[in-house]
Amino acid sequence: MAPPWVQAQIDLTSTFAQFRDSLRTEWLRHVTRQITASPGNLSSHIAIAESYVSRDKAANYKLREYKSDWESREEKYHNLAINDLNSKTRSYNTIAPYTTRKPYTTLQKELEDCYRDVSSRIVDAIRNRPPPKPENPIVRGAMGIFEDLAGPKQQLHLNRDYEYGLMDFFRTFWKKDRP
Repeated sequence: MAPPWVQAQIDLTSTFAQFRDSLRTEWLRHVTRQITASPGNLSSHIAIAESYVSRDKAANYKLREYKSDWESREEKYHNLAINDLNSKTRSYNTIAPYTTRKPYTTLQKELEDCYRDVSSRIVDAIRNRPPPKPENPIVRGAMGIFEDLAGPKQQLHLNRDYEYGLMDFFRTFWKKDRP
């Protein structure tokens, strides 16, 4: 049977991997949306992405373009995640042998690693992005927008001896309870 710190190490490694994978996926999605939201066609978007990646590499991945708004919007979540990771690291380090203890992490370090890792995938992500769907004109019937709200016509089947009409609805709705 393995010592308890071995399972804790596996859990900690898995937790770090999930966080890092999620962080990279979120960043790649954000930066590709920002680039493709600009006017132009696919080739101009690819050129923008290539320019961004080369400038970011030259700035040692510290280029603030596209990053600051995403970082500020996601900061609370990222800080909570880092605190959770460090808490789990602290718990692991209390039971692990000294030689296998793990260092704590910071949000800045994780973001820098994320930007460095994702940089090489940005251009390909834009290149392989599915083309936008053409917008179909909305054709409405005689009822107009009410068809969209109400859905298709359905027949109401009642298991009563009489039909339940609008007046019956109001009578039961406004009926006062009498002692």
